[in-house]
Order: sequence, then structure tokens, then C-alpha cells
Amino acid sequence: MTGSSNYRSSPFCEFTAVILASSVGTRLFPLTSLRHPKHLLPIVGIPVLHRLIRVIQSTGFTECVVAISSEDTVTIPSLQQLTGGPKKEKEEKEDETTTTTTTTEFPMEDPDPLTSSESSGIPISFQLLNCQITVVRLHEPCAGSGDALRQIEATQLFEQRLKGSRPCVHPSSHMVLFPGDLVVLDDQPLKTLIHQHRQANSGLQNHHPRAACTVLLTDVCEMDENGMPLKESAKQKKGSLAREEEEIEYVALSYDRLQTLGPRLISKQPKMDVEEDVHMTGASPKFVLPKQRLTGGRVQVGLDWNDVHVYVLSPWIRQLLQVRAATVVSLREDLLPLLISRQFKGIAATFGSALKPEDRDRTETLLRLLKQPSQKRQPLSTTIARGDNGVMHDPEGGVHDSSHFEDASLLLKQEYAVRATVTASSVFRSHSVPSYLYANRECLNASLQQHTSRQHFLDLAPQTETNTKFQSVVLPGSTIGDKVTFKSTVVGRGCKIGSKCRLNNVVLIEDVEIGENTILQNTVVASQARIAENCNLNDCQVGPGHIMPAGTKAKVESFVAVDADDVF
Repeated sequence: MTGSSNYRSSPFCEFTAVILASSVGTRLFPLTSLRHPKHLLPIVGIPVLHRLIRVIQSTGFTECVVAISSEDTVTIPSLQQLTGGPKKEKEEKEDETTTTTTTTEFPMEDPDPLTSSESSGIPISFQLLNCQITVVRLHEPCAGSGDALRQIEATQLFEQRLKGSRPCVHPSSHMVLFPGDLVVLDDQPLKTLIHQHRQANSGLQNHHPRAACTVLLTDVCEMDENGMPLKESAKQKKGSLAREEEEIEYVALSYDRLQTLGPRLISKQPKMDVEEDVHMTGASPKFVLPKQRLTGGRVQVGLDWNDVHVYVLSPWIRQLLQVRAATVVSLREDLLPLLISRQFKGIAATFGSALKPEDRDRTETLLRLLKQPSQKRQPLSTTIARGDNGVMHDPEGGVHDSSHFEDASLLLKQEYAVRATVTASSVFRSHSVPSYLYANRECLNASLQQHTSRQHFLDLAPQTETNTKFQSVVLPGSTIGDKVTFKSTVVGRGCKIGSKCRLNNVVLIEDVEIGENTILQNTVVASQARIAENCNLNDCQVGPGHIMPAGTKAKVESFVAVDADDVF
């Protein structure tokens, strides 16, 4: 990390949410572009990023970092609408026990913090209830999520209270990573993920290795009427969430005999790699598990667990990302396989030759993080002060002296674990056109059900017209003609639909015009698109601003405006 740091006196959050929202989303083309990134696509009228931040706030996080690309000019104004504007530096001292609220202070010569952030790249902070949201712009090109995290680690926040800068994420905080296109229908899986990671790192589980990383897996298995699992093609035909071939993986989980902790992730390999016939012999594919990984209890192997790219990283893993910058580019493709394969060999084997003996500062930082006691508090944030003698004082009154811990060499040789939290399919990604349609349909169904009305992040926009029977909504400002039929359809704001139209499983994003006698099915129409009368579209995507002539009939096609200058 660069720059001066005052983290020892800054507020410490046990868990910090990090949202990676720097990609445009090429798989959603032509719906996405630089001006329309995938994390701002509306789901039932509310952008994906807004929904995710509401879930994070509801889960209990008090700090959230949003990473955006250097060319992104729309995310910050969008977050300003969500939160009501950027947050200024202020201190709230209600009594002696109240924790000081800290945010980014903007220089006095820049009266507009939004303009300052756009021009100089200064991180900007927003406040949503008790959750502070910091937006970090990634100025250097990122080859993967690992590069994005390293840029976040190097980002410094200036605070008047500290009279200096502090890291964007506290060095002792556990990072919880979220993709910017994540859709969450229930916050309970996230709470379970945090609880299991905390439990696996608590001092109460001395007979189990600590968790270096905890992965959120969703069970996407569906059965037919005969009790047989459905193939992905069958799921797609019935409108369920279907995975592409490269997303399917062989996952092996090891459950301890007492099942006091979540399962241990001992293998995770792409299905295409396992079943590839390299020598062209026609041999049956074999999924091989090394013998040293079979040290626990029951082992279960399956293809129905889906990785939604939600990971909890322990603090020392962030040091690993720094020293292995050349080899760890992607978390999913590089970091996870490394941790899974080396978890039985120890921390030193994971760092390998990248941790040089002469790098004393790095080694001391790593040892300090390994000696750090896990918090037993229920909230996701707390404050730890460090005295001049290196002793850490817990706010609850405990004192932790480093002399009580093992020798440094033993710490580096100790075994760790990669844990998994398996949940139902209420958490998924909206990263393709079929998954985007599925997300709108499922969010709409969840919002219309009474038992989920207490989940504020599923609330519909005010003045939204709903049709529970046909699972459809019409957002404010839209006009509907006579004899129009809807089924599983979302009509965005400011849309105009002519008479005698039929829409089935359709999303009209915003300010869309549909002519009379038009039939749309399994179709997404982007903002400001115009579809003339007597058109028939099936499984199509209409890009922003496209004008479709009357009488057009198309199936499985994408349409882009001829004069579109909005490129990736």
C-alpha cells in the first residue's frame, strides 16, 4: 500500500463489503455499453447496483466499497440519487462511547465533490442509513478481479479527524467480495456466509484450521416429474436459470464428522477440463481427488453447485494478493485453485518463493494478521485500538498480547481451510440476457408475495401498478392502450404501448414506444427504443435508441441503432 497510513487509530470494520462494478457486460450486448453498464440495468425499475447495496446494508455492513472503471461517468450520479448526495466530513460525538463517523473530506478548493472525483480520481463517499459507501475509480487497466483488489488496496482516504490518510479498507478487515451484477432475493444466505466464516475463525474451533476463504455456492438442481435432475437445456426451455457449459464445475465438499462448521471445499474444476479428451482415445472422463484431501469425513461431489463469485477473504489473503501479483490475476481462476490445492500444506507453501526472507515488513505484517484474534461480537464492525507496546485492546475489555501466540515459523506452517456455504437459488447473477429476464421475473414474484414484504430491498417503486394474476407491473409515467395483454412483463417508466399488443416475458427498460398490434415474447427492449406497429419479436434484444420499422418479424436476433456511438 502506498501513502501514509493512520489505520491504527481509524475505525475497524470486521467485515467490509467490496462490489466489483468495473465491467460493462459484453454478454448483455446490445443492452449494455459505457453509458449503460450492466450493474445499472434496472430490475423491476431499480438498478441492480442499488438493489445490491440495499441488501448489503440490510445484512449489517457499515462499510462498502464500490469499484468502477476509469471511463464510468454514470455510476456516481446514480448513487447520488440513491443516497441523496455525497457525504461530507463530520464527527458525531453524542457521548463518550459513540464511535466517530468518518468519511472522505474533499479539498476546500473543489466545491463540488462529484466534479472533484471525476477529474482527479479522489474517492467519494455516500451514506445510506448506517452504511458508508465509498466509490473508488480504477485508473489502471485490470486484467482480472485480482488487479482490481490491488488497486483498491492502494487507495487512500484523507480524513480531517486523523489529519492524514488511511487505507480504503482496513488492513485487519475481512473482505466480502460481490460482483456488480449480483441479485439477492433473501439476505439470509449472506448472513449465514458471514456467520460461518466468523465461526471458522473463532478461537472456539481450535481443533479445526482457520478459514482463509469462504465461498458462497448456490444449489441450482431442479428435478423433473420423475425425480431426475434436469439438464441445462431443459431448464432453459421451462424458463428457469440455466448455466452455460463453461460455468458448470465439478465441486467436491468435505463434511467433518461433527458438522460443527460449514463444508470444506477440497476441489473445484471446470466440467469442460475434466471431460476433455486430450488424447482423442474416447476414454470416459475421470474426476480425480488427491488422497491427502480425503482426511475429513463424508465427501460429496456434484455438478449442481454454482459459484456466484461471492467470496469472504481473511486479512492475510490480501497480503498474498500483493506478493503474488504476477500469478494471481483472477480470483476465480487463479486464487481459488491456489488456496484449494495448498490449504493442506500450510501458509508458507501458499506464498512460496514470493515471500522473501529479506522482506521483513511484509513478513511482520503477515504474522500480525495471523496472530490477530477473531472477534466474537455479533455486529459486523467494531473498533480495536493498538497501544504503543503492540498490545491490542478489545473494546469488550480483553487484552491480547502477542507473546501468547505460537512461534512465527509454526504460524507460517499451519494448515488453513477453504470453506463453502451452500444455499438455495435465491442468489444469482444477472450477467446474460436469459439471466436478466429471469432476474426480473423472480424479483417481481418475490416483491408481490406478502411474506417478503418486510424485505425493504424488494420493495417496488412508489405508484407502481401491479397485476398479481399475470405477474406483471407497470411503472409510473407509462401509458397503456386498449386490449393490451401482459404476462410476466415489466413495463418501465415513461413507456407507451399501443392497443391490442401482447407481451409475454418481456422487459421494457425505460421510455420505450410500442406500436399497435405488436407481439413480443422473451424479449428485452432498451431505453428510448421505438418499435412500430404490427411487429412480431421472439427471443430478441433491442438496443438503446433503435427504431424498428413496421411489420418486422424476427426470432433470436439483436438490434442496434444505426447511428449508435455508445461503444464498449
